[in-house]
Amino acid sequence: MTRYVMAVILSINFIVAGCGKKDSAPTQIENPPDQIEKSSKRGIAYDLTDPADLDTLKGGVCWWYNWYFQTNAAADYYTRYQLEFVPILCPCYGAGIPARPI
Repeated sequence: MTRYVMAVILSINFIVAGCGKKDSAPTQIENPPDQIEKSSKRGIAYDLTDPADLDTLKGGVCWWYNWYFQTNAAADYYTRYQLEFVPILCPCYGAGIPARPI
């Protein structure tokens, strides 16, 4: 019982101590880009490489993939369009190794 009481007291102490104010302010970016409100569940399966396509879809799509482990889109696609590329994680696709039959 004494161990239990001590554990509860220590837990409460850690929780209360962790709620104190911090001396430093969070890091602020001088000119942060405007956040685009969209659902993280919406994505598209298409090879997005054209900036016009990325610009058109940036308001409603959060991610895309193209059945490959890399994209040919411009390197700054995430900062400009707030779209995330999700690579396909197949160890043999594109590596010259034939896929195993099912």
